[in-house]
Amino acid sequence: MHITDAQRQLLKTLWFDGPLSRSDLSRLLAITPNAAGGIAAQLQQLGLVSEMTAETAALRGRPKTPLQIEGRRQSIVGLAVSPGRVEACRFGFAGHPLDRPHVKTLTAGASPLAAAARLLPAVLHPRTLLIALTVPGLVDQKSGNIMLSSAFPDAKSHSVLPVLKAAAGIPLIVGNDLHAAAAGWTLSHRRPFTDDSLLVNIADGQIGAAILINGKPNRGCILGANELGHTRLPMAAPSCYCGGRGCIERIFSSGFLAGKSRGASKGILEARLRANAPGDRRLGIAVSSLAMVLSNAINFLRPANVIIATPFAEYRHFISGLTADIRRGLLPHIGSRVEISVWNRCISGSAHLAAWLGIAGIVLPGWSDYEAQPEHQDRHSTPRLQIAPADE
Repeated sequence: MHITDAQRQLLKTLWFDGPLSRSDLSRLLAITPNAAGGIAAQLQQLGLVSEMTAETAALRGRPKTPLQIEGRRQSIVGLAVSPGRVEACRFGFAGHPLDRPHVKTLTAGASPLAAAARLLPAVLHPRTLLIALTVPGLVDQKSGNIMLSSAFPDAKSHSVLPVLKAAAGIPLIVGNDLHAAAAGWTLSHRRPFTDDSLLVNIADGQIGAAILINGKPNRGCILGANELGHTRLPMAAPSCYCGGRGCIERIFSSGFLAGKSRGASKGILEARLRANAPGDRRLGIAVSSLAMVLSNAINFLRPANVIIATPFAEYRHFISGLTADIRRGLLPHIGSRVEISVWNRCISGSAHLAAWLGIAGIVLPGWSDYEAQPEHQDRHSTPRLQIAPADE
């Protein structure tokens, strides 16, 4: 059967407020006790919800039996494509890994989607609900194909048909990795966002963002569709895979810091952040440029929450300097209401975050991402999100 709106609302309530009894669910969802019990029974049959040990009986009435999200009877496969790398892993419905990740490092010219298709059979299981594929960049909303991504530097559109075939009838959804990160933050922190929120990824040569409007991802704004890194400044910087120059993600990069020096530049940015040399003028330009771009994005979008996800969170001088520069660039009436948090996380290439996107598509209303529908394939023949009853 399909996941209905009523089932999704009960799952969402259990996720953020559970464990809960059927009477608690009835009260919180404003439905009758019989309706709450019926929906819970459906989700138990599907293997998404399970009963806990009954509470000690009160003086009157029957003891309450709390319900919780069932983490092991069904699974989600996270499949993450990033530049030069593919990672796949199977996760329980509660978001914990069930196996070790399978990783494939790509050689020059290798097809990331062909590599992903070859990895997939090793992580599929009879109780796999769906496969969530994530990439950095833009995804076509109609077909699920990849339009533009740093994982495909040829700047061409790429069909996900090889992965769809390898899925062997299991539904495949495709989304960008920043939307997956926003799902991961929301679900793993057990914090449903009701206010508008901006999640920003900051890594070496990779800057992206996802905007949540009323707790749901917005895919139409370039600042919130993982393309914040292509904000262009009138500055000499290495050319970007998008074909432009002056993109902020190429300014905040090892390549920019290396300048005209020859040789490999990988790792220079982190080394310079670690050194924290007061006279590092070029690093100062990169950080101040990044802060200016982020301030402008916040002024434009006006979110209540900003989450900075970066593997550089351990460099406190960098984080404190960056956030101070951001706040200096905010309009007065905006700066007083914005909460800035830091998440020590590497976004690109994470199968775990890909799985969170799949879980969000089931648990959270408005989070179902693009289901793969190659243009030359009959849309009605593509598997939709269905869940078979779990074996007892």
